[in-house]
Amino acid sequence: ALLRGVQAGAQAKVDAFASSLLVHEQTHVLERQHPELFAQLFTEVFGFKRLASVPDAPSIQALRIVNPDGPDLGWAFPVPDGSSVRWIRPDLQLRTLDHPRMPQDFLLVAVDLVAKDGGFALALDAKGQPKLEDLEAIPAYKAAFPDLDESFHPNEMAAELLAGWVTGQDKDAAQPLRVRTAAWAVKALR
Repeated sequence: ALLRGVQAGAQAKVDAFASSLLVHEQTHVLERQHPELFAQLFTEVFGFKRLASVPDAPSIQALRIVNPDGPDLGWAFPVPDGSSVRWIRPDLQLRTLDHPRMPQDFLLVAVDLVAKDGGFALALDAKGQPKLEDLEAIPAYKAAFPDLDESFHPNEMAAELLAGWVTGQDKDAAQPLRVRTAAWAVKALR
């Protein structure tokens, strides 16, 4: 795609894409070098809770897409549910294992969790199977992370938000999540 863009004379678009991609991937390097720094972003700015252990099941693992930029699934997000809070763990799965297409067959899912013994466990349906829901069908989650292309893992959110901020290609620099992320970056990434 980059070569076609250069050949078509769209150098400015190629440069914008390449600069954003470079910052996105460099963010992943920083996340691995300084996980405690980014844990602060994930909890204090994004609102995630760090899980001591990751509730999981073979049925979830069988369809999981292992993301090398976000291999740590130990993050739960609180979703208001009436007068209580529902906890979910974002995950990335394939819709089909036979000849999957990338990214058309990606499915962003919310794995439901329940508080148990001071931690979390999988919420199960009436058949004893883990409760899963389309992550993009949860209005409170979408509202917390508006206009993000990669809302399925805090590492990807950070990379997308920081790339937009650094390159000046933010979709909406005044959006509150983007403002809070930029404020965190100014302090944390000196």
